[in-house]
Amino acid sequence: QPTRSATPHPGLATEEGHDLLVRAQDIDLPPGSPAAVALDTLSAVFEAISVSPDVPARIKELFGRLHIPFFRLAMLDESFFANAQHPVRQLSNRIGRAAVGLDDDIAADHAVCRFVASAVGQLEQLVARSDANFAALTDTLEQFIGRRDQAVRDAASRHIQLLNAAERESLAQVEVEAWLQRSLPLFADRTVRQFLVRDWRRVMLRAAQSEGTKGSTWMESDATIADLSWSFQPKTTTDERKKMLALVPTLIRRINAGLDTIGVSAESRQPFLDACFALQTSVLRSASPPAA
Repeated sequence: QPTRSATPHPGLATEEGHDLLVRAQDIDLPPGSPAAVALDTLSAVFEAISVSPDVPARIKELFGRLHIPFFRLAMLDESFFANAQHPVRQLSNRIGRAAVGLDDDIAADHAVCRFVASAVGQLEQLVARSDANFAALTDTLEQFIGRRDQAVRDAASRHIQLLNAAERESLAQVEVEAWLQRSLPLFADRTVRQFLVRDWRRVMLRAAQSEGTKGSTWMESDATIADLSWSFQPKTTTDERKKMLALVPTLIRRINAGLDTIGVSAESRQPFLDACFALQTSVLRSASPPAA
């Protein structure tokens, strides 16, 4: 019987607190020997599992049962450490994957814990056989993982939709604020600036939420404000005056259509429309007379 060292080691432990990890010095293996290196390498791997905050204590305990079986396998199969695609290593990875998302205080009789315990038991038996076929256990694990993943997707679908909507809302708000900061300097009139902040900002937000900032509604709404700014600028040529006279009726219709989409009442929009009429009339009256 190999003698165990009296020195305690941190690592995987049972519910009673017994250390599940065995190291080379615990069984008096010669330091540096292939067996000692293999055992201590596995101990390091399993200890990494033991300190992971993402692995519940019950799953750590179940994994600890594979320490010695894996050591025996490593002694018999030289490819165990070298081959990342080794079927036993792949199976242990899949067992860990099957337990993803469990709470730390998961009960031993939880369905996932029971399944992991069964899979670990089957893997223990398979590792001990020279003619082991791992395909059936691999299929069982893949099916279980698939069912768990689908259940998570089904449960999360509504929350994902809410998160996506919140993200779109947040991005739209950022885009609209940037647009507003670009647009306000184009206007000096207080009533028009209030209109942009109070009303047209909502038009732009609705456009960003529905189609994004590359959509036609956003582009048309932005162009409407650009045309509005141009209509307040001095007109020095006959062509500019003609263009403005043709633009203003369609511009007012576009503005009213945008305000209709956000439910602005006729009374609320009237001060802005009056300000537009006054500013545009002033531009036309102050224009230089056409040359003879």
